[in-house]
Amino acid sequence: MACRLLCVSFITAFLAACPPPDNPNTGGADVRCGDGVVSGDEACDDGNDLDGDACLNDCTVAFCGDGVVRTGMESCDDGNSDPRDGCTDACADARCGDGVVRVDLGPGDVGYESCDDGNSIDTDECVACDDARCGDGFVQDLVEGCDDGNTEDGDVCTNACQQAECGDGIVRSDLSDGEEGYEACDDGNLEDLDGCTAACIPARCGDGIHRQDLTPGAVGAEECDDGNEVNEDECSNDCVLPYCGDGWLTTGESCDDGNDQSNDGCTNDCELARCGDGVLRVDRVQGQVDFEACDDGNEVDEDGCIDCVPAQCGDGITRGDLEPDAEGYEACDDANDEEDDACLDDCVAARCGDGIVRRDLDPDEAGYEACDDGDDMPNDDCAGCEATCAVHSNCPGLTGFCVVAPGDVRGVCLDTRRHVCAEDRDCQGADVLGTSLGLLCEEERCLSLEMSRCNDLLGCGEEMVCQGTRGNQTCRRPCEANGDCPDPRMACELDGDEGICNWVFCGGEDELPAGFAGYAQGQLGGACANEREDVEDGYCHEYDVGGGNYIGACFDGGALDEGDPCDQDVDRDDDDAQCGGGLACAGYDAEGASHCRQTCQLDWQNGLRDCPEGSRCVVAQIRAGHRGGFYSGMVCLPEAEQCDAVALDSCGDDARCAVLSSRTRTSHCELFADREQLPGPGESCEENSECPDGYYCFNRSSCRRLCVTNDDCEEGWTCDVRDGYEFSACEAPEEEEAEDEG
Repeated sequence: MACRLLCVSFITAFLAACPPPDNPNTGGADVRCGDGVVSGDEACDDGNDLDGDACLNDCTVAFCGDGVVRTGMESCDDGNSDPRDGCTDACADARCGDGVVRVDLGPGDVGYESCDDGNSIDTDECVACDDARCGDGFVQDLVEGCDDGNTEDGDVCTNACQQAECGDGIVRSDLSDGEEGYEACDDGNLEDLDGCTAACIPARCGDGIHRQDLTPGAVGAEECDDGNEVNEDECSNDCVLPYCGDGWLTTGESCDDGNDQSNDGCTNDCELARCGDGVLRVDRVQGQVDFEACDDGNEVDEDGCIDCVPAQCGDGITRGDLEPDAEGYEACDDANDEEDDACLDDCVAARCGDGIVRRDLDPDEAGYEACDDGDDMPNDDCAGCEATCAVHSNCPGLTGFCVVAPGDVRGVCLDTRRHVCAEDRDCQGADVLGTSLGLLCEEERCLSLEMSRCNDLLGCGEEMVCQGTRGNQTCRRPCEANGDCPDPRMACELDGDEGICNWVFCGGEDELPAGFAGYAQGQLGGACANEREDVEDGYCHEYDVGGGNYIGACFDGGALDEGDPCDQDVDRDDDDAQCGGGLACAGYDAEGASHCRQTCQLDWQNGLRDCPEGSRCVVAQIRAGHRGGFYSGMVCLPEAEQCDAVALDSCGDDARCAVLSSRTRTSHCELFADREQLPGPGESCEENSECPDGYYCFNRSSCRRLCVTNDDCEEGWTCDVRDGYEFSACEAPEEEEAEDEG
């Protein structure tokens, strides 16, 4: 159009610059427009008065924009060059689709255009000269998903010209329930766990989707949703998680009675009530199954509630939840009403001193009681639940031996069937008659020594056998030579090809009881001959065989003379180190040395009684030869080596007077036991040599004072010396009172 305007302007200017030639018909004198002759300033002259042809009635060339509609050439001519009104700059009527947007009309005017893209395409931005918009009925490419030309938002095409879909926030109303695409709700999201599911269906209990957009307790809130109508599973039909007390039995519950009563058959933890759950049932009465009188919530039987029954003495279960002084305390409970077993009928443990003798133990079992008199009097028939005794015959059978401490009136029976020992001295002692125990300790049991009695219950020591007729059996040691017999009073007697250690008896026939003649084997009255030349023959010494009977037994002879220093701990085959015939190594001088002394006997015994001048027949320790042990024998000691068992400091600072027998208070000195510190009077001890001079170890427990009269004792203590004895031991006041009561 701009080109066209330029051409018109050019033609007009040309015509003005080049005036037409003079009309030849007029001779140039009379010029007028319409005479058919172009003259003067006319651009044309068609000689007619038609204004709609190529030459206008003013003799100008017709052109688009001249304001005259040229017939057949222009549909309009509004006399301007603005193409945006009703007539374009091509002098054509403006129309929708001509590519020019009219600006001469307002919205609502006929022919108004908001756009004109010069095409008839309905899917671009301009449709029928109107800007494309949602709701115009035309689907704009790449912009609209649909356009149904209406303002109904709830149909298949939303007012945003998008295909309706679940989750767009618009509930479709053009479909019925059951039709594809039907929506009962649409919350604008595809969240399944709120009030409207991702399928645009309102959330409901039982749809299988656990709604989580509400606070607990709000209407419609769900704790779970398993999508079924089973009430007894992990989610109820009310969309509530199962809980104890909801009345429904679910997984993990043994019961559910729907109440909050904890002490019935179903606890508040939905567990079947049971004995031991700590909840006392009240829905049962005594006599009914599952009745509980108590329930302490544990499986401990040793407390106050056992299998939901209150603990009581005699139920067989010992309570362990109480202190000894508390009510209901049980030291034991053996479920019986026997009084003579380990547990009394009041659930008190049997003990020595309760006055009831236990009958449930064998003699070799710990706790066995030989007696129980219910008191602690030491001088009655029962002390420490052991039978007291004066002589061996007071004790049971061949297994019982009486042990009486020096100076005591009575002792205690040692029963080899049950008493344990740690060393030989635990099996040593003597009764009031001075008859020694022929026992030694092996494997914690007191066993019989050589030539001592034995039987099926009382065995022999190592390397010995029990021989003899039943009821008269003794322990014997097999041997091949005298050296195999450890006791110097024995020799090896051959019996065929086998030898046995036996006493070598001696002494006159009138000195021995007739019952022992069978043991002499022709040696009675003979000398104790030594097998070695130039060595003194042995000596005959009276030996206590028990029951108040004695025999003479030969000791080996040696090379040492009377008065020679000697060592008691020598091998019996070493004749040069042994005392000669009739002599024994004994005593203790100021330098602690022993010497060979003549043997002797007291007036009430058999044997030699005369001692050399300046000496006296005194009880002394003589080596027995077995395990380095000693036995009490009588030897002639010089006055310098004698001591008084009752007197204090009778042996000086480093020694004490040996206490071997209470039949004579004159004895010999011995060194104190080898200890860092000796116990004092009344202090604990284990052997006599630990106690101060004038004391002895009472029951191997404490040092006790020896006495002749009450003056020798502490204030309030007493001294009771029996007939035939030279001294005794002080008795405490309570011991004296207890003896009087007994």
